[in-house]
Amino acid sequence: MGIGSLARVTAGEGRLEEAVELALKSASLAGEVGFAWWQVHYFYVACEWCLDLGRPSEAARWGREGLALAVEISDRQMTVYLLALLSAAAAAQGDAERAGVLWGALEREEARGPVGQWEAEREDYRLRVKPDHPEQFELARARGSLLSPAEVLERIVS
Repeated sequence: MGIGSLARVTAGEGRLEEAVELALKSASLAGEVGFAWWQVHYFYVACEWCLDLGRPSEAARWGREGLALAVEISDRQMTVYLLALLSAAAAAQGDAERAGVLWGALEREEARGPVGQWEAEREDYRLRVKPDHPEQFELARARGSLLSPAEVLERIVS
């Protein structure tokens, strides 16, 4: 937990490269002791910061790791946030279809009921998803809305 806190301080000082490494170290240590919730959170943090650094393929890697764990431990809030970041990463890599499917799955999860603070932040995350082909994104979003996060992991993310 201390390394995770240090990652946040480091990011606050503008040293995102170093902060990503610390976040991943925190996630790794959490995994070693079986603290999956913390591990999910710091995979999310690494994913978000990699997006901020313009490294969407690396962001997608950490997002997939986090999403798999979030689904495993039934953490709906982190599932939704990670689907949003994975959608942004896919769009940044020019994959409007994947971005749409991921966002659609997120919407299916939202439809189950409130997701904590997500509702207040949703639009900020949606603005991060900038597909090159909006019409392709929308068609895929409709298909994605038929998939659960677990199905997305099986079919789309892996």
